[in-house]
Amino acid sequence: GETAVSVTRINTRTNRPGQTIELGTNGLSGLALGAGSVWASAPDDGVVWRIEPGPDPITRTISVGEGASTISFADGGLWVANFLDDTVSRIDPAKNTVTQTITLPGTLQGIAAVEGKVWVSVVGTGSGVLPASACSAIESGGRRPDVLIASDLPLRGETGQITRSMSAAILFVLRQHDFKAGEH
Repeated sequence: GETAVSVTRINTRTNRPGQTIELGTNGLSGLALGAGSVWASAPDDGVVWRIEPGPDPITRTISVGEGASTISFADGGLWVANFLDDTVSRIDPAKNTVTQTITLPGTLQGIAAVEGKVWVSVVGTGSGVLPASACSAIESGGRRPDVLIASDLPLRGETGQITRSMSAAILFVLRQHDFKAGEH
């Protein structure tokens, strides 16, 4: 059967799970708190879930476009970074709608909002070769590597959404095998 996607409150005094709220989505990416709600992004569905917890939780979705993944709440608004269309959107919780969208060059990776400022990490802003900052650090399990594996998966377009998952999967498999592949 299908696994239900949900958010669960953790009791910080006991470190035990509390209320669980199931959502009608295939997967969630980002999580933020603000305006009395829990906000969760569902990049495959192109929505942000607004969850008002309580005995009878209220859930609703706000359309932000496929690829909207990382989110941050500050100064009365939810900020959403979309790595497929390279935009940052602001959701007004009073209206439950996007009230501002800004297009940025490059592929958006993460977002943080605090004290009237929104910070966005972006890669691939130049043309041609990616800057070193767009590449992750070399991981080799503490040993000097004799082979370097580099992913040239696209950061943009429809397949760009798969890139993060595939890169994480490659790293997971390498770690599981203690960074060894055959005689290498």
